Amino acid sequence: MVNLETVLDHSQTIRILDTDELDDFEKEIYKFTWFGKKLTKGMTDYFQNEIDFYKEYGKYGFKLGYYSYNNVENDSVIVVGMYNNGMGYQRVMWENAKCNKCGAVWFIANPTGYDLYPKGDFDIKDLKYPLLNCQKCGGMLSRSAIWMKLSQKHNY
Repeated sequence: MVNLETVLDHSQTIRILDTDELDDFEKEIYKFTWFGKKLTKGMTDYFQNEIDFYKEYGKYGFKLGYYSYNNVENDSVIVVGMYNNGMGYQRVMWENAKCNKCGAVWFIANPTGYDLYPKGDFDIKDLKYPLLNCQKCGGMLSRSAIWMKLSQKHNY
């Protein structure tokens, strides 16, 4: 993998993969370790699922990002969803959210999940994209969202 785009976000260097780089990344995951130990099949399957997901959702402005937890190359790699629709990269996690008014269920990109910011240094003022309401009725959602589509079956 050559010429990866990187962003510095909350003191972490996140490597960003374009959709066309995901096949190369797929080959690299077998070189990763988790706190110095070879990845288990469960971990490589997790990476594979993430790669497949971002191949599908890259057309919406989502990219797979990853960083090394201890700043050690290829060790303790953490995958993070990144969204960029022209106003810069924003970390996101995938969830289902329900409209508090009409009950519609949406598959969303939530930028406020605590797990996204391991140092706990997230501030709502850091958001690059506005939070959205239900696209059907304008009601508030049960979770914060900067992107949404009607929910389908997802494992997030």
